[in-house]
Amino acid sequence: MISQRIKMLREKKGLSQRELAEIVSMSQQAIAKWEMGKAEPDIKMINKLADFFDVDVNYLFGNSDFPTSPRQKDLFMTADDALRILASQNNLSERDKKELEGYVELLKIRANARKFNEQMNVNANPAY
Repeated sequence: MISQRIKMLREKKGLSQRELAEIVSMSQQAIAKWEMGKAEPDIKMINKLADFFDVDVNYLFGNSDFPTSPRQKDLFMTADDALRILASQNNLSERDKKELEGYVELLKIRANARKFNEQMNVNANPAY
């Protein structure tokens, strides 16, 4: 199952085996063996892959059909959930609600930029 999940997640990100290999500091041949089920990544690499693909380790192993664990989803509300809760407060004016929506959008943009920069740093400085 891990072989299928790695391939599916790699393709979903639009990466070639070579590109994924560079990102995780492995050879293209190692990625190919993982995807064909001829070898499996070690536990450190499994954690690295789970972090990179932003999925739960159990999802990689096929022990779960949910990319993130249900417990994780329950523990953390999304920015949109927080916005809905705050916006539903009657003491906020329409202007306050619009400002709040703008602030949430700004936080999303910052989070995406941070994630992109982290990815670029991994790509620019592979550990060989």
